[in-house]
Amino acid sequence: MQLRAPVARPVDVLIASTHEWTSRSLASILAPHGYVFYRAYNRAQTLRRIRSNPPDAIIVDEQLPDGDGYTLCRELNEENLVSPSTPVFLALPRSPTRRDRLAALQASAWVCLGDPLDAEELTAMLEVFVPAKLEADQARMRGLVDDVTGVYNLRGLTRRAEELAAQASRRHAALCCVLLKPEIERGGGVDVARSAALVTASHCHRAALHGPAFGRDRPA
Repeated sequence: MQLRAPVARPVDVLIASTHEWTSRSLASILAPHGYVFYRAYNRAQTLRRIRSNPPDAIIVDEQLPDGDGYTLCRELNEENLVSPSTPVFLALPRSPTRRDRLAALQASAWVCLGDPLDAEELTAMLEVFVPAKLEADQARMRGLVDDVTGVYNLRGLTRRAEELAAQASRRHAALCCVLLKPEIERGGGVDVARSAALVTASHCHRAALHGPAFGRDRPA
């Protein structure tokens, strides 16, 4: 079984689990199909891995040493640590009940994986979910708006600046550009940078008059 859509790079799957047998079982399923898998052993490692290199799919154990999988799944969604199109699986040490599946969905997980694991079902779901995720990523890259702040990204800002410059030229009006660079304390990390970008964008929107274009020249 192969991915339906060809991809230009390996597909990364992050496995967050302390159970060696779970990780080995998943690895034995994923590797033959061309997936590259990474391991995290707790919530903290999982978050660090995601922030440094967002995966294409995530498999999270129901229980981790420093927190439960439901809370982690919810955190990934609420803090925008992964894109909305990134499939997140919650792995249970039992056959999932209706209550389990509802709880997983409410925590923003896509699917419950039960024990014993159905390898064919897992690969079939990845075959559907991952190409859709990669296509959505490409669409966002081709888009004009920054995912985090809601203002123009560099592509959108460039296009809007060209429009404003042409408009100013036709009207023989002035055109100015202002660059804002929030001061981030050393070691503040990605979360602090994202928060600063959101605050800056919010202030720009509140202070805006008719016409100005606000954008973010690069992601945090």
